[in-house]
Amino acid sequence: MRPRRLSRSLAALSLAALSLAALGLVAQGACAPETEDTGLSLSEDGASIAIDERWKACEADSDCARVSTSCDDCCGQDAVAVTREAEYVDAAAELCASYEGGVCDCAPLPSDVACVDSLCALVPTEG
Repeated sequence: MRPRRLSRSLAALSLAALSLAALGLVAQGACAPETEDTGLSLSEDGASIAIDERWKACEADSDCARVSTSCDDCCGQDAVAVTREAEYVDAAAELCASYEGGVCDCAPLPSDVACVDSLCALVPTEG
């Protein structure tokens, strides 16, 4: 009878060890689902958003809208396609939701939104 108890104990310990190993992999993100590439990414410090060209397609200046790229209110701005502006605002709010750094008090540089080479951009205001 002792060998059978020993076998059951070893089997139970093996299952427990496998379960702990699996939990460790999940905790490390090894089994995490792949995240969708939205074309938006946060800077290393989490204070600003980089916008991929997929958000900027345009044919005319009127196709573009100015958006904030700052989670820290440091006057970062860029331009996106007006058809994606609301989507960007929602995505940016989600990206910046966990930002806990400092905030700025500044005035953005004068610029206009423009369609340049079929991409929305900010161009310095002349004058």
